[in-house]
Amino acid sequence: MLVSLNPLLQKAFCGKFAVPAFNVNSMEMVQAVFSAAEKAKSPVIIGVSPSALEYSADLLPSIVFAHAKRFSKIPFALHLDHGKNFDDCKKAVSLGFSSVMIDASIDYEKKDFLGKHPARKFSENVARTKKVVALARSKGISVEGEIGTLGGIEDATNSSVHLTDPEEAKKFVEETGIDALAIAIGTSHGAYKFSGNPKLKLEIIKQTRKLLPKMPLVLHGASSVPKPIVEQCKKFGLQISSEAQGVPVSEIKKAISFGICKINIDTDARLAFMGALLQKAHDYQGQIDLREYFGAGRTALEKLYGQKIKDFGSANKA
Repeated sequence: MLVSLNPLLQKAFCGKFAVPAFNVNSMEMVQAVFSAAEKAKSPVIIGVSPSALEYSADLLPSIVFAHAKRFSKIPFALHLDHGKNFDDCKKAVSLGFSSVMIDASIDYEKKDFLGKHPARKFSENVARTKKVVALARSKGISVEGEIGTLGGIEDATNSSVHLTDPEEAKKFVEETGIDALAIAIGTSHGAYKFSGNPKLKLEIIKQTRKLLPKMPLVLHGASSVPKPIVEQCKKFGLQISSEAQGVPVSEIKKAISFGICKINIDTDARLAFMGALLQKAHDYQGQIDLREYFGAGRTALEKLYGQKIKDFGSANKA
């Protein structure tokens, strides 16, 4: 059952759990999300990035809707993840997405001296986000905005990374009218989130929740990068260091208890899929059959997604 973010996140807010948002790039990933959600009786958010949409020649939404007919009891949102501009969001709306994220906190058209996209001014973030909200409102589509930018705490002094200021977050929500707010507390995309001991500014969540008591809060860059999966990938040929580390599950659970209602997962899924596929390529002695390889990846993903659902507390909440 396709819904916007609003009913999913409001239920999560009231129930003190988080809805998993799994980014997908292929049919196997879509299948694994729905299968894991059905088995656990969990609501779920299926995230599609602009680049994933482009890779699929805009066909990923059709794949999602086709599978949704088989899993009709599962409430899910089809969500554009990190839309870079108004046109990305407008395209998603036309393709049937029930929710969009406009990430106007970053200027994707520029790079700083470190080669990273710099943060946008608050006023420009507000103006761009309001434009997307106006587009979505008339169609019953939810909008996620972001204040602050992702990056490890040790990187927070450079021009590309800004942790969320709770007072600024309050003003941002009031001026834009968004439905969900992504905040930056020290997480980052990718498998190398921390150079030392993992640490998050959990106090930012508590302060933001105090100022915005009813606003669903979102955590990006929250993959935990499980060591067994990293070692599996390494063993079968993926160039990844054992130093790769993500957000500990214990920190994720604390974040949920403080008010995080939606948690994005992408890197963990990529690692799980690649580890299983590479191992199958190494072990399989049968005839050439791509279904054997991609099927192994799908099975690994379903296991991973099931564990995330358990960790986030969304099982039996559909």
